[in-house]
Amino acid sequence: MGKILQASSIIASRTIYGLNWYTISPLYLAIASDLAINYGELGIVAMAFLAGATIFQIPAGIFAAKFGNKHVAILGMLILSCASLFSGLSWNFSSLIAARFMLGIGAAFFFSPSLHTLRLIFEKRRQGIVVGAYNSAFNIGAGIALLSWGIISMHIGWRSSLILGGILGLILTVENYFVLDDIRNENRASFGEVLKNRNLITIGIATAGFWGMNYTLTQFIDSYLVAYKAIPEVLAGYTSSMTLLGAIAGNMLIGELTDRKGRRKETLIILIIITALITLATPFLNYYTLWPYVIAQGFLSGGVFALIYAITMDEIELDEGLKPLSASIINSLNIGIGSFASPLYTYTTSLIAPDAGWYAISILSLALLTLIIKTNLKHSRLPV
Repeated sequence: MGKILQASSIIASRTIYGLNWYTISPLYLAIASDLAINYGELGIVAMAFLAGATIFQIPAGIFAAKFGNKHVAILGMLILSCASLFSGLSWNFSSLIAARFMLGIGAAFFFSPSLHTLRLIFEKRRQGIVVGAYNSAFNIGAGIALLSWGIISMHIGWRSSLILGGILGLILTVENYFVLDDIRNENRASFGEVLKNRNLITIGIATAGFWGMNYTLTQFIDSYLVAYKAIPEVLAGYTSSMTLLGAIAGNMLIGELTDRKGRRKETLIILIIITALITLATPFLNYYTLWPYVIAQGFLSGGVFALIYAITMDEIELDEGLKPLSASIINSLNIGIGSFASPLYTYTTSLIAPDAGWYAISILSLALLTLIIKTNLKHSRLPV
């Protein structure tokens, strides 16, 4: 019963974590109007969050190894929640940038310690389904934000909408403090062993193109459909949120399947290739092919993210106490390198052709994926 309570606490926190990632997305135009920010500067607001999340991933993993998962995860949730509150209280462009950067720091500190805690609660051979549940919670929170926060802001304003997300986070922060156990693993290895692990670095770089492709899709598919495919704005507005919600099934099903059958690396490669090919077909979308496209993108991306972290936690030979740091490194490389996919898309679209951006980010994803061939992983699966 204690395990179920702790796991539920982490999953609920991960949901609110995902929600606070995306509460600002439907509010950008209202924020720009109120704070006199031009449209181009909104991209800097988004990058400030990613910068905080990237820079502090590795410190978060080190702190988790030294001070325990519980304290670092709770600190992360506290920072993230306060940053959402401060975002709603922003008075100009600079203060909003600072608040979003701080939110990224909180996201970094929460991510890997909470994931590792969930790993330790359950069987270590069930990493696929555990990571699948963890990522599904993020997708639920993000999907709720994209679907409903614009509507909420119509009634209470964009400031109160962001503050609401912060309040929900603070409630979960207090709950985490009383529910979670301080689970630790004694470290028998140095941090340098993780930082120099070739398989870990290779997987992080190899999957960064996919991360960037997926992030770019969720950010820009709506406006692309309206501007270039004559899809009604209301209908297009559902696509990115439905992609995130569709990832729930992929996270759980593919995670469970590879727990039982193994061959995670091979499955990961196949899924990323298929996702890149589907993204290449984005210019050919119409009203009838849109929903199969959205469902496929969501399901496959969910499976990929489940596999990335299942491999990180279960198939790379590292001391158990350093697993949070290994997940932090993967996330840092994914976000740090993958964040360049969005400007690659926008500049290619602007300077070459509307459809060229999708080709560019798909090719980037496939090019970086070739690096994964060099990895040598141990294969884990559940006993039959």
